Amino acid sequence: MTLDVVRDGLEKQFQVILSTQVKWQGTVIKSGEIFTSLAYNLVRELRLSEAEKPSQTLRSFKLVPESAPASTLFLAGDADEAAHLASAERIEGDFDCLEGHLRQLCDHVKSVEKAIHRLTALRNLGCRSSSLPSPRGDSGDGAEHFPIELLSWQALLSECQALLNRLRADLAFRGGLLRCLARYVFTCSTRGDFGAPQRLCFLWRQADQVVKWENVTGLVEEILS
Repeated sequence: MTLDVVRDGLEKQFQVILSTQVKWQGTVIKSGEIFTSLAYNLVRELRLSEAEKPSQTLRSFKLVPESAPASTLFLAGDADEAAHLASAERIEGDFDCLEGHLRQLCDHVKSVEKAIHRLTALRNLGCRSSSLPSPRGDSGDGAEHFPIELLSWQALLSECQALLNRLRADLAFRGGLLRCLARYVFTCSTRGDFGAPQRLCFLWRQADQVVKWENVTGLVEEILS
């Protein structure tokens, strides 16, 4: 009976890992869109602030309807200030939203960490019960189940721990990118490097490739198949 508990526990933790992958990737995609929007608006506002004669083509009015104070300024005839206020509010909102997404990613990391702790406990339970026959084979339900006694716990837990380490590194890296973008606001006037935000956006989009979820999910799907 204990092996059945281990098997059911494995399936549950595998599903946690698979569902966390979906959540992680969804959060990464959404955060990437916001990071790009934030970088674009920052560069535009900084170009406008440093230009002696700001070009009207740089000014964007599409955000004005989303801000009540900006709409009031626009209707009062101060279109430039309205656009500036709307953009500033969007920049602040994007920063807050990105911080929220980083917290979500942190929660996803914790979910994987908890799953690994439970897998370790299941390994210990399975090792103590490996010599016991599983009654499920005689249940007559016709279902096929992966043999716990043939599972390489060391390989599974090693891959899971490696994934956890990569997730932690990815999370720290994204936090660093956000801090770099924030510092950029105060340093670009002295360096004149308006291409830096684009490079940060590229790094944000590409970072997830290093996580390599497939190293674990492929192993999980093979065990469950």
